[in-house]
Amino acid sequence: MPCDEESSYKDEHKSQASQKKQTASKREFSVYSPHNAQLLEAIKNQLHLESNLEEYKRSFAKQKDFSLLDAYRMLDTTDKCFVTLPEFKDAFKDLGILASPQAIEALYERYNKNGDGKLVYSEFCAMLLPKEVSAVYAAYSKKASEKFVPVLSEKAMGAFKKILKESVELEAAGENVRKTLGTQLDSRTAFQEFDSQGKGYICFDEVRLQILW
Repeated sequence: MPCDEESSYKDEHKSQASQKKQTASKREFSVYSPHNAQLLEAIKNQLHLESNLEEYKRSFAKQKDFSLLDAYRMLDTTDKCFVTLPEFKDAFKDLGILASPQAIEALYERYNKNGDGKLVYSEFCAMLLPKEVSAVYAAYSKKASEKFVPVLSEKAMGAFKKILKESVELEAAGENVRKTLGTQLDSRTAFQEFDSQGKGYICFDEVRLQILW
């Protein structure tokens, strides 16, 4: 390659590398702008709620004096083997859990997988059970009390209420994230905020660094 062409090639290569670096720097800087602070805060709050919820589920599953069926019967008071949305909302009122009707409905729809308006026992269990396999086995091993007389100890009841409360708060937090994305960022821009190096994909460490910043 002639010297002039080689020099020109090197200069062009350096220029392209510099532009990429500046672009990545701009992306990284934009993450911390006031425009996106609300989004990051909303995501942090949602992750915090998810962590708390999982801990409450583990605690509830390991309680000795309860059964999943007893908990379900507190919602299915007529023993018809399903819970309707109005009954689900009434349960929150009866348990003294304050939540918006929209958040309660979102929680119901999340676990009523086929959307038939009948929350069955297996769907209810999916709402309460943690990811930890040993805790799941422990929960399923508990025997229910006599029919129509659901019994939960004060401690188990407290854990049960915490799960329901944290679950609806998580739904509300998720809706907040969606609204923030809808009003401030499109999906491409939101992706670029985390993909600070412009690789086309996001690593766990990139998300962790942005959230912990």
